Amino acid sequence: MKRQLVLMRIESNYMLKSKDDKEKYIKIENNIISGQDIYEIFYKNTKEKSETTIELKCDNTETQTDKIICQQLNNLFQKIDKEVNENCFDNKNENLNE
Repeated sequence: MKRQLVLMRIESNYMLKSKDDKEKYIKIENNIISGQDIYEIFYKNTKEKSETTIELKCDNTETQTDKIICQQLNNLFQKIDKEVNENCFDNKNENLNE
């Protein structure tokens, strides 16, 4: 499953939301994101291997900080995808997440 997320800056905070499901989003305040929120919102009901990409969208100009945060989130989600895929779906594609 390809998961596409959008990172948006709202004043000095960010919002990370799904392109496909507008109800799925995480508020990132003070550059802190909750691991529990990531799991609950994006991974809890995962039924197949996933591959996440994050796109940066800012109304004004994108700052270097925006780009760094987006890259860090991309790296984080790639690591989470790798762990979830290896630990939940690599044994004959059995879903061990249920």
